[in-house]
Amino acid sequence: MSKRYPSPKLAHYLSYEQACREFRWRVPRRFNIAEAICRKHKDAVTRLALAEIKPAGENYYTFNALDFLSDKFATVLRNAGIQRNQHVAVILAQSASSAIAQLAALKLGGVVVPLTVLLSPSDFEYRLKDSNSRAIIVDASARSKLEQFLESLPSLEVVFIVNDGVLQSEAAGSDRDFWRDLNAASSDFDIVETDSDAPAFVFYTSASESDPKGVVHSHSSLLGHLPAFEMFNNLDIGNDTVFWTPADWACIESLMNLIYPAWYYGRPVIAHEIQEISSEKILARMADSKVTNAYIPAAALQMMRGDMNPGSEHDLRLKTIYTGGEPLKHAAYDWARDSLGASINQIYGHIEASALVCNCEKWFSTRPGSVGKPVPGHIVDIIEKSSDILSSGETGRIAPRRPDPALFLEYLNQPEQTARAFENDWLITGDRGFKDAEGYIWVCPK
Repeated sequence: MSKRYPSPKLAHYLSYEQACREFRWRVPRRFNIAEAICRKHKDAVTRLALAEIKPAGENYYTFNALDFLSDKFATVLRNAGIQRNQHVAVILAQSASSAIAQLAALKLGGVVVPLTVLLSPSDFEYRLKDSNSRAIIVDASARSKLEQFLESLPSLEVVFIVNDGVLQSEAAGSDRDFWRDLNAASSDFDIVETDSDAPAFVFYTSASESDPKGVVHSHSSLLGHLPAFEMFNNLDIGNDTVFWTPADWACIESLMNLIYPAWYYGRPVIAHEIQEISSEKILARMADSKVTNAYIPAAALQMMRGDMNPGSEHDLRLKTIYTGGEPLKHAAYDWARDSLGASINQIYGHIEASALVCNCEKWFSTRPGSVGKPVPGHIVDIIEKSSDILSSGETGRIAPRRPDPALFLEYLNQPEQTARAFENDWLITGDRGFKDAEGYIWVCPK
């Protein structure tokens, strides 16, 4: 039986209203994100998946190359004793090694714990202990932050060091060299068959929390994000689209709202780490890499707006920018169109339920200040403590409802917190707002 790789194909609907009425989830019983990324595309040998931009030069990877290399590293992980359902921490900046490590862990049936290299030593220690990570793949810049507590990690089996993509290098002490081990490994690897609701990722909540929570998402979470991906890209994911984000690859916004959906649709992603974020560097990268679709956090957009007509000196190909973090005002939309030649689509969500509400300029006009409308397939309403749905214009709690493939499975190691997050199947986001008569959702300032 051939594998099922369903896509929403929202462009087939004549209107947003029709899509809301008629769209139905088609989630297969078995689904593996890495298999869908690596084995879905018939022209994988020639289709570009990743362009890695580094100071020393550029590296290009087809989908077949990512498949081949992640098969090899999956073999490395398996030979190191890593098994199905065990956690693999990936502490890497935007890079081919990050993509390969994540895909390999998923192929093994493991659970990826993506962590930003910017965390402090204590932040790393908490997350690695809480996640019970069995393997760590870390770059040289972050490796020193782990030194003081590695021996106290009870379940850690192996540490792989990535030295800036160098193919042959010397790992320190008991560390294993990522590229050397990968190159020596066999590519003969059978992807572990996983249920669609099996855990795939653990994303940690903000470091500002005293006790960050590990938010577990399933393999089907990727399928749950596809309708929003189509919507906030204005239903256009054509053969000319190129995707990039300046955001870290450790967050759900980057992975589930850009990188993995773009690959699912067979589109290339740019990997380029900006050490110090600036308008000039963001614009230069988008121009040089011919980026057409970008996820740019609201804070970065506000910074870019501080420049006078920043697109004037760059040959931009931008069509769509999608953003989240805070509602945008009217001036931001005008600025993006006038200065960048792109439309902005706002998205709304949390780590527990990312991008369930968004704008789509092709389907309905943007109302500045609103975060958009619920994406077809997702039920998002305004409720009160009784879980009654409020009428339009009434302020209450913004809540998505399960079952929903995009909603998180649980808080890792915290069953009581997981139970408290839901009220009669409504996820209590902690945000308050209202839905107007046309279905737009507005978030109240905190």
